[in-house]
Amino acid sequence: VGITFIFVTHDQEEAMAMSDRVAVMRDGAIVQVGSPSEIYLSPRTEFVSTFVGHAISLPGEIVAGPDGVARLRCGDQSFEIPAGDASAAPGARVRLILRPERLRLAAAAFPDLPNMIRGRVETRSFLGAEARTFVTTAFGQIVVSEPSSVAGGNGFAEGTEVWIGWSPADATLVAA
Repeated sequence: VGITFIFVTHDQEEAMAMSDRVAVMRDGAIVQVGSPSEIYLSPRTEFVSTFVGHAISLPGEIVAGPDGVARLRCGDQSFEIPAGDASAAPGARVRLILRPERLRLAAAAFPDLPNMIRGRVETRSFLGAEARTFVTTAFGQIVVSEPSSVAGGNGFAEGTEVWIGWSPADATLVAA
């Protein structure tokens, strides 16, 4: 309409669809301002990542990998982290943020992805355009969201052992 206005809502889809800029608030204070895509794809805090959309948050510590590249140690596993992340100083405690729609699911380890977690399918939910697969892992339950056309053909029944994979570019690091 060509005018500036402030719209307050709790409906995240509405906020994302109608806004040029979004302000996420917590306890009366603004915690992040940005475009809808910045807020969703590059959250600055764990709160923003879990408040806006669905997110998986894994705790870890930055360590130097055997090739000198920084990696994230989460329990017994090590993951490649997003390139150029400012919080990637060795020893830093961070949270790895993953979006369910950025994860891939397969019956065998991924030859092309450096980051993988093994798990077992607990249940699946068909939601029309998408399907969600709930996988129990050493990190707890992880949800993988796929287009229903892909998920319908993958044949992962309850109890099936699977691999969850992602590329470093599909993850975000935030301070712990």
